[in-house]
Amino acid sequence: MYRPMISSKLKLYTDGSCRTNPGGVGGWGVVIRTSDHNEDIISIMSGGEPNTTNSRMELMGVIKGLEVVHLYGLSDMVTVYSDSKYVIDNCTKFTNYPSDEADLWERYFSLNDVFKDISHVWIPGHTGHPLQEIADTLATNASGDLKAWLEKTNQNRKRKFNFTRGKTSSTKQ
Repeated sequence: MYRPMISSKLKLYTDGSCRTNPGGVGGWGVVIRTSDHNEDIISIMSGGEPNTTNSRMELMGVIKGLEVVHLYGLSDMVTVYSDSKYVIDNCTKFTNYPSDEADLWERYFSLNDVFKDISHVWIPGHTGHPLQEIADTLATNASGDLKAWLEKTNQNRKRKFNFTRGKTSSTKQ
Protein backbone atom coordinates (compact mmCIF):
# COMPACT_ATOMS: atom_id res chain seq x y z
CA MET A 1 0.00 0.00 0.00
CA TYR A 2 1.46 3.34 -1.05
CA ARG A 3 1.13 6.23 1.37
CA PRO A 4 2.52 9.63 0.49
CA MET A 5 4.99 11.18 2.88
CA ILE A 6 3.51 13.98 4.93
CA SER A 7 5.57 17.09 4.44
CA SER A 8 5.03 18.45 7.93
CA LYS A 9 6.69 17.30 11.11
CA LEU A 10 4.64 14.68 12.95
CA LYS A 11 3.93 14.74 16.67
CA LEU A 12 4.03 11.53 18.72
CA TYR A 13 2.43 11.59 22.17
CA THR A 14 3.59 8.51 24.07
CA ASP A 15 3.14 6.94 27.48
CA GLY A 16 3.79 3.72 29.35
CA SER A 17 2.25 1.96 32.32
CA CYS A 18 3.05 -1.00 34.56
CA ARG A 19 0.58 -2.45 37.05
CA THR A 20 3.22 -3.71 39.49
CA ASN A 21 6.66 -2.29 38.93
CA PRO A 22 8.91 -4.19 38.28
CA GLY A 23 7.64 -7.50 36.96
CA GLY A 24 4.00 -6.63 36.41
CA VAL A 25 1.83 -6.42 33.35
CA GLY A 26 2.59 -3.28 31.35
CA GLY A 27 1.13 -1.26 28.52
CA TRP A 28 2.12 1.50 26.13
CA GLY A 29 0.10 4.03 24.14
CA VAL A 30 0.80 6.37 21.21
CA VAL A 31 -1.11 9.15 19.48
CA ILE A 32 0.35 10.31 16.15
CA ARG A 33 -0.76 13.64 14.76
CA THR A 34 0.30 16.09 12.07
CA SER A 35 1.76 19.44 13.00
CA ASP A 36 0.17 21.38 10.14
CA HIS A 37 -2.71 23.80 10.62
CA ASN A 38 -5.31 20.96 10.79
CA GLU A 39 -3.34 18.87 13.28
CA ASP A 40 -5.15 15.70 12.22
CA ILE A 41 -4.73 12.55 14.26
CA ILE A 42 -3.22 9.91 11.97
CA SER A 43 -3.05 6.94 14.31
CA ILE A 44 -3.83 5.82 17.83
CA MET A 45 -2.34 2.55 19.02
CA SER A 46 -1.49 0.60 22.14
CA GLY A 47 -0.12 -2.73 23.29
CA GLY A 48 1.17 -4.52 26.33
CA GLU A 49 3.65 -7.01 27.69
CA PRO A 50 3.66 -9.32 30.70
CA ASN A 51 6.44 -9.16 33.27
CA THR A 52 7.91 -5.80 32.39
CA THR A 53 8.76 -2.44 33.94
CA ASN A 54 7.33 1.04 33.65
CA SER A 55 10.56 2.31 32.06
CA ARG A 56 10.42 -0.36 29.36
CA MET A 57 6.81 0.51 28.55
CA GLU A 58 7.55 4.26 28.41
CA LEU A 59 10.33 3.57 25.91
CA MET A 60 8.25 1.00 24.00
CA GLY A 61 5.61 3.66 23.32
CA VAL A 62 8.26 5.84 21.67
CA ILE A 63 9.66 2.92 19.67
CA LYS A 64 6.27 1.72 18.42
CA GLY A 65 5.33 5.23 17.32
CA LEU A 66 8.60 5.73 15.46
CA GLU A 67 8.34 2.29 13.86
CA VAL A 68 4.92 3.07 12.40
CA VAL A 69 6.00 6.48 11.10
CA HIS A 70 9.09 4.93 9.50
CA LEU A 71 7.38 1.76 8.21
CA TYR A 72 4.68 3.68 6.36
CA GLY A 73 7.02 6.47 5.25
CA LEU A 74 4.77 9.09 6.81
CA SER A 75 7.48 11.64 7.51
CA ASP A 76 11.16 11.89 8.28
CA MET A 77 10.56 14.70 10.77
CA VAL A 78 9.13 13.87 14.21
CA THR A 79 8.67 15.43 17.64
CA VAL A 80 8.25 12.91 20.45
CA TYR A 81 6.30 14.03 23.53
CA SER A 82 6.54 11.98 26.72
CA ASP A 83 5.92 12.46 30.42
CA SER A 84 8.95 10.28 31.20
CA LYS A 85 12.03 12.31 32.14
CA TYR A 86 14.00 9.05 31.98
CA VAL A 87 13.08 8.50 28.33
CA ILE A 88 13.45 12.12 27.22
CA ASP A 89 16.81 12.55 29.00
CA ASN A 90 18.22 9.34 27.51
CA CYS A 91 16.91 10.15 24.04
CA THR A 92 18.51 13.59 24.09
CA LYS A 93 21.60 13.15 26.26
CA PHE A 94 22.24 9.39 25.95
CA THR A 95 23.18 9.35 29.61
CA ASN A 96 22.41 6.28 31.66
CA TYR A 97 20.24 3.35 30.70
CA PRO A 98 20.13 0.00 32.49
CA SER A 99 21.52 -3.07 30.75
CA ASP A 100 18.16 -4.86 31.06
CA GLU A 101 16.77 -2.28 28.62
CA ALA A 102 19.67 -2.47 26.18
CA ASP A 103 17.51 -4.29 23.62
CA LEU A 104 15.01 -1.42 23.53
CA TRP A 105 17.65 1.29 23.48
CA GLU A 106 19.30 -0.47 20.54
CA ARG A 107 15.96 -0.40 18.68
CA TYR A 108 15.47 3.26 19.56
CA PHE A 109 18.94 4.33 18.38
CA SER A 110 18.48 2.43 15.09
CA LEU A 111 15.20 4.26 14.49
CA ASN A 112 16.65 7.59 15.59
CA ASP A 113 19.25 7.32 12.83
CA VAL A 114 16.66 7.08 10.01
CA PHE A 115 14.89 10.36 10.77
CA LYS A 116 16.12 13.61 9.24
CA ASP A 117 14.76 15.69 12.12
CA ILE A 118 13.78 14.20 15.47
CA SER A 119 13.22 16.15 18.67
CA HIS A 120 11.98 15.24 22.13
CA VAL A 121 9.80 17.24 24.51
CA TRP A 122 8.97 16.43 28.11
CA ILE A 123 5.37 17.06 29.16
CA PRO A 124 4.56 16.79 32.88
CA GLY A 125 2.23 13.84 33.39
CA HIS A 126 -1.42 14.18 34.40
CA THR A 127 -1.55 17.94 33.86
CA GLY A 128 -4.44 17.88 31.41
CA HIS A 129 -2.68 17.91 28.04
CA PRO A 130 -5.41 16.18 25.96
CA LEU A 131 -3.22 14.02 23.73
CA GLN A 132 -0.88 13.04 26.53
CA GLU A 133 -3.92 12.05 28.59
CA ILE A 134 -5.14 9.89 25.69
CA ALA A 135 -1.72 8.20 25.46
CA ASP A 136 -1.84 7.60 29.23
CA THR A 137 -5.33 6.09 28.99
CA LEU A 138 -4.27 3.87 26.09
CA ALA A 139 -1.25 2.58 28.06
CA THR A 140 -3.25 2.01 31.24
CA ASN A 141 -6.07 0.26 29.40
CA ALA A 142 -3.63 -1.93 27.45
CA SER A 143 -1.98 -3.13 30.66
CA GLY A 144 -5.38 -3.75 32.27
CA ASP A 145 -6.74 -5.62 29.25
CA LEU A 146 -3.65 -7.81 29.03
CA LYS A 147 -3.73 -8.50 32.78
CA ALA A 148 -7.40 -9.52 32.60
CA TRP A 149 -6.76 -11.78 29.61
CA LEU A 150 -3.77 -13.43 31.31
CA GLU A 151 -5.80 -14.06 34.45
CA LYS A 152 -8.77 -15.38 32.47
CA THR A 153 -6.59 -17.81 30.55
CA ASN A 154 -4.52 -18.71 33.64
CA GLN A 155 -1.32 -17.50 32.02
CA ASN A 156 -0.33 -14.87 34.56
CA ARG A 157 2.50 -16.88 36.05
CA LYS A 158 5.61 -15.09 37.26
CA ARG A 159 8.56 -15.48 34.95
CA LYS A 160 12.15 -14.53 35.46
CA PHE A 161 13.73 -12.77 32.51
CA ASN A 162 17.44 -12.96 31.88
CA PHE A 163 18.81 -10.25 29.61
CA THR A 164 21.92 -11.22 27.71
CA ARG A 165 23.25 -9.12 24.87
CA GLY A 166 19.81 -7.87 23.92
CA LYS A 167 18.22 -11.37 23.91
CA THR A 168 15.55 -12.41 26.36
CA SER A 169 15.11 -15.86 27.82
CA SER A 170 12.25 -16.82 30.09
CA THR A 171 12.22 -19.29 32.96
CA LYS A 172 9.04 -20.21 34.80
CA GLN A 173 9.27 -19.89 38.57
